[in-house]
Amino acid sequence: MVPHIQALYPKVTANQIHAAWSDMSEVLWKQNHDQLLSAQTLLAELGNDVDIFNIKVADGVQQVCWGMKKILGHLKGKVVEIGIDATCMFY
Repeated sequence: MVPHIQALYPKVTANQIHAAWSDMSEVLWKQNHDQLLSAQTLLAELGNDVDIFNIKVADGVQQVCWGMKKILGHLKGKVVEIGIDATCMFY
């Protein structure tokens, strides 16, 4: 997307395009100011496309675990584990 926009507006930076896209698309994915609740709400809206896993949580940790069914079908038997780890500080 960046090259297409910069072809029309050469002075616009990739960071500006990313910031604008994030701001404009936020209404599609941000369900709540609490990031964990927002993610859980969005995943619940995806219904049969996503499995939400109930995994034991360590003390002091907040987490949400899910699998995307359409992707999983293509990877079955080929991948042992996929993990994404994101950490942040809550004040």
